[in-house]
Amino acid sequence: MAAYAALYSTSNDIDIYVEDRTLVGLYEMIVRKVFGGAIRLAAVTPLGSKANVVREALRLQNDGARKRFFLVDGDF
Repeated sequence: MAAYAALYSTSNDIDIYVEDRTLVGLYEMIVRKVFGGAIRLAAVTPLGSKANVVREALRLQNDGARKRFFLVDGDF
């Protein structure tokens, strides 16, 4: 039970910030395949541009409330 609690705790939730608004489903699928059951994907947030992703990363860099992944895809 201790291992289950560690693996499935809310600390394993992750937010992902991406550029492209049209590929949210693809990003969700890729992240789930790569990480398997090790994380719970809380949200994929499309921000529209590289500048917006970088701005959000800078804004949230000192906020340790949740794990985040910022993806600039370079025309994926």
